[in-house]
Amino acid sequence: QLVEITERRVETLQPLVDTITRYMNLPHAKLEASDTDSCAAYVIGFGTILLSRRVLFDDRPLSEDFMASILHELLHMEQDTLLIRLIAD
Repeated sequence: QLVEITERRVETLQPLVDTITRYMNLPHAKLEASDTDSCAAYVIGFGTILLSRRVLFDDRPLSEDFMASILHELLHMEQDTLLIRLIAD
């Protein structure tokens, strides 16, 4: 049941992250639930952000701290994207 609930919450968050990445002119960032200890983690080179199942299962999955963690990981993705674009130019 934990996996089912967290997967639904990831699906709910994906459109929000899609909107943010479009606004930041970034490629699509795929969200995935994970057993990671941190709230969120960016997987370099894959455009994936891992979200903690523990936090997703929490009663307040959209807390300010959790959303700040997602944005922090998106900034790592932005840095990678800018570096790749710089190299490509």
